[in-house]
Amino acid sequence: MQKTLLCLLILFVSIPNIIKAQIIKVNYVTKMTEDIFEFPAKLYVNNRASIFIWKESNESEWELEQNNFENGVMIKEGQTVFSDANGYQIKRELSGRILHCRNFCKKETPLIYKDEIQLDWSITNESKNWEGYALSKATTTFRGRKYEAWFAFEIPINAGPWKFSGLPGLILEVRSLDGSVEIKPTGISNIDQQEIPDFLNDSEIISHTDFNRCLDKEYEQSYRKNQAIIAQMQAKYKDLEITNAGQSPTRLKTELEY
Repeated sequence: MQKTLLCLLILFVSIPNIIKAQIIKVNYVTKMTEDIFEFPAKLYVNNRASIFIWKESNESEWELEQNNFENGVMIKEGQTVFSDANGYQIKRELSGRILHCRNFCKKETPLIYKDEIQLDWSITNESKNWEGYALSKATTTFRGRKYEAWFAFEIPINAGPWKFSGLPGLILEVRSLDGSVEIKPTGISNIDQQEIPDFLNDSEIISHTDFNRCLDKEYEQSYRKNQAIIAQMQAKYKDLEITNAGQSPTRLKTELEY
């Protein structure tokens, strides 16, 4: 009896505090295929659901710019993000596959769509450590890209950043093998229940397909506008070579299939 009680006590003491709380917040930095910049993100998880939030901004039209030098020539890069103080959100009940996604296609126009995800993971023998957690590597293919993810068996929660889940532990890091998508953890902590934000059902509900069509249309209009501006400037300054810095005529997409 004493041995049994001792074993139970050891098991209880060895359970990380992060699991006993069952209310977890993970901070990330994310860079999706369509992004030039990295953006901070947060994943909140309790014993029922998870919500992932990123690109929060007090500006409805968030303009970001940076200057890079290539062969002695300065190249200005910029990205416009439509958002609000509540940001982009993805909520999922831990027992289900349906995602409720709040995203933006136009300025001051958040849209909501549902997405159903079923990922087929292969768990490898590779491992590494992060912040004292032993992480295991898994791989999958999702909507046209191959990914690797690192998850913690010792945090046995079926959740992860963005649209990733389905592993026997919390997913803490994800990257696409082509390097166009990278989601990295920067911290993990316990929080109180009242700190978990609600998913905002405050917008028009559309299909996932219609949402992507909206993104395509807005991008094409923006591209044509930029080309017209370049043509006007080139006509005015004939001695200068003015380009769009290789901007693609079609939208860069994290999800190649949907």
